[in-house]
Amino acid sequence: MKKYFKKLLEEGIYANERNGFVASLFGATGFISFYILHLLKKSPLYGEQIRNKIYSATNKTWKPNPGFIYPILKEMRKEKLIEGKWDLSGTHPRHIYEITEKGLGQYARTYEILKIKFKELNYIAKKLDREVFNE
Repeated sequence: MKKYFKKLLEEGIYANERNGFVASLFGATGFISFYILHLLKKSPLYGEQIRNKIYSATNKTWKPNPGFIYPILKEMRKEKLIEGKWDLSGTHPRHIYEITEKGLGQYARTYEILKIKFKELNYIAKKLDREVFNE
């Protein structure tokens, strides 16, 4: 499998191409909210930084547009999973998001569930990869 992706990257097929499968995985609102909590658990970020980190995490195959991310951030604030404050120190104001105690609790609960689900998904993907692609 690694050889396959390496070949695609070398041929320029995979790099910077929109990947619908990756977008659908990350685009599922439940997972994207979890991933945002994951990012904010590490450090406070503003919206564009969140978008860039998702872009990087998806091997530059999906960068959610602002119309997708900001409503999710707004809903997460409404649910008190994150909070935001304005940073006026730069050249233009930025809304910096931080995870709350409630968000940390939600993250921990979701983490335990998704950890198992991703292991199942990884197992199934590897099994199908061996069966279908003989790798």
